[in-house]
Amino acid sequence: MSIAEILDQPAVVPLWPIVGRPLLLAESTTYQLAAENRLPVEVIRLKRRRVARTVDLHRFLGLLPEENGAAPTYQAGASAGNDEGGPGTGRTASVEQIRTYREVRDRNSSMHRIAQTSTSTATQRLDRESVHAAETPAARDARIEDAVDRILAELAKPTPTEQLHAVLSEHGIQLIEWDPSGLPEDLRDGFYAFYIETAGRKTIVVPTGQAPAHRLAAVRVLLTHQGVLA
Repeated sequence: MSIAEILDQPAVVPLWPIVGRPLLLAESTTYQLAAENRLPVEVIRLKRRRVARTVDLHRFLGLLPEENGAAPTYQAGASAGNDEGGPGTGRTASVEQIRTYREVRDRNSSMHRIAQTSTSTATQRLDRESVHAAETPAARDARIEDAVDRILAELAKPTPTEQLHAVLSEHGIQLIEWDPSGLPEDLRDGFYAFYIETAGRKTIVVPTGQAPAHRLAAVRVLLTHQGVLA
């Protein structure tokens, strides 16, 4: 917001955006500071609206000539809910105050970003908590036992390496690892598994360092293509 736009305002202005934007505050931070009586201008209530005097904003921003060389001040009246000195108490807008406004602005901005990225997760969590709060002790115990059973079932599953060894042993296939770094790049990138069967001997060649899950999937696809697996 330019200085010309700030100066071209009526006698009273809304807290947002006229007061908040020149102070580099977000809308939510502006209203929070107003509720805490921490804005550098007096907050005036007009029915349901909260406004500020334009002259107070101009004075704080240094847009009015200083009187007798004094620093710009503002009056904290009763309508702002001031508890520090009562109505009519003059305050000087200090560097520490401005730093406080910016710290609150930055904290609220970070919290807003976090809230935006976690809205879906938070909603799901609240839904689960509401359901869990209404469940009976027996239902809770059953839910916990079911969760434990699922965890134990997952732990009991064989690893990809164990599954691969089982498939190879069942069909009498030997597994050989081979370093494909000497191959051309296009062949090296497309090399996942290679099946060889000579004189009744079955062999699968796989690249060295291949991830177990990828190796298992590649071998299964290859053996299915060769008719070894149904």
